[in-house]
Amino acid sequence: MTDPKSPLRSFFSSVKLALFLLIAIALAAIAGTVIPQGSAAPEFAARLTPGMAALLQKLQLFDVFHSLWFLVLILLLTVNLVVCSWSRFPASLARWRQARSPAPAPEGAFDRLSPGNRILVTGEVPAVVAAVETRLRKRFGPVRTAPGRDATVLSAQKGAASHFGVYLVHLGVLVVIAGVVLGFFLGFEGSLQLGEGEAADAVRTKAGGVQRLDFTVRCDRFVLEHYAGGMPKTYRSDLTFLKGEKVLSRTPVLVNHPVTFGGYRFYQASYGTIPGGGATLALRRNGRAMGSVEVGVGAGFDLPGGEGRVEVQRIEENLMHMGPAVKLLIRTPGEERPLWVFQYLETILKEQPNLFQMMPMLNPAGFAPYEFALARLSPRYYTGLQVARDPGAPVVAAGAVLLVVGFLFVFFYAHRQVWVRVTAENGAVEIAVTGKTNRDRVGLEREIASLLKGFREGGAG
Repeated sequence: MTDPKSPLRSFFSSVKLALFLLIAIALAAIAGTVIPQGSAAPEFAARLTPGMAALLQKLQLFDVFHSLWFLVLILLLTVNLVVCSWSRFPASLARWRQARSPAPAPEGAFDRLSPGNRILVTGEVPAVVAAVETRLRKRFGPVRTAPGRDATVLSAQKGAASHFGVYLVHLGVLVVIAGVVLGFFLGFEGSLQLGEGEAADAVRTKAGGVQRLDFTVRCDRFVLEHYAGGMPKTYRSDLTFLKGEKVLSRTPVLVNHPVTFGGYRFYQASYGTIPGGGATLALRRNGRAMGSVEVGVGAGFDLPGGEGRVEVQRIEENLMHMGPAVKLLIRTPGEERPLWVFQYLETILKEQPNLFQMMPMLNPAGFAPYEFALARLSPRYYTGLQVARDPGAPVVAAGAVLLVVGFLFVFFYAHRQVWVRVTAENGAVEIAVTGKTNRDRVGLEREIASLLKGFREGGAG
């Protein structure tokens, strides 16, 4: 037969091992928070020395929560909790079985009671015993009465289930671990880029593979709003989820407002422009408006006065962090002149009033007698979505609930036993109360004081 005190069993049921593992997991979590993980790791590693980057890579610190050593820590903690709970459960079960009915008062329980735990009331002993039993039953439940020749002792208790609070905590941790492991093996993270009007039924995973979806996601529209200075303010993707030709759902996805569909979670992560966008240019000649023209990259138009031809070479949404801009090439019989036209020129000149002197090609009036203005961009955007599936998330949530309930049992729920002795004393009746608890002695003392107050004010009734 296996020795219950074997070194191996003692090691895995050790509280010291549990503390060590919890500290190690906490430090790993801190490392995984401080050091950029996953797709953000290459940019961070590029700022490190080659030796340091190689060391962190070898230690798997760029993907802590999917590393082998982190999984080993989790498994060791699982074994520790299971062995610890299994070793202590029989004793807790025995205490609970004993506590299912009120236990008789221990020998000598009333020998050294303080005066504060005794009161005198009027009445006959049987009536006082009946009143005490009624009050105890209301507050504690079943009452055990042990009549004697000189005294009657009543026993009551509540909170016997508190002995299992620690096991709820252990179970909660195990369920959380199960959820993490489930997400580790069955979950995935990937990315998806969709141009406006495009659809896809597959996602590229972080590992470089392809995850097929059992539905199709389509980007109907991408909306981008700017601040007055031209900086992006907010952006969102209007998505449609389809099964074949049938529309299942339409919903917008915004930054910090992900959408869940078909067990997958879609996050708005990035955006950009793709070929096919356009711009609206306004023209003035000698200070007089000459109308506007819609252009795209590679397109061109003739100047109204016949001085030359304008071709659009580039359309930039946020050139050098100064907002939307269009690069023009003005062709005349004698020269070719490049010219950049910004949409928010007044704002730029407030910050850099000497801009035209330093860079004449940024002056929209640099080709006299014409002045160009960028009225608006009509770019064609793509949306960058992060896609994740974590089947362990509901399991982790269930484990968290068990943890909360377990901690409530451990810290706010105690097993309290009280014994009340009723004796005749010089023409009156003495009521003495004592008790026992597995935690929160102060709470037990308040409980006893409350009982005595009720007995005194109600005459034990």
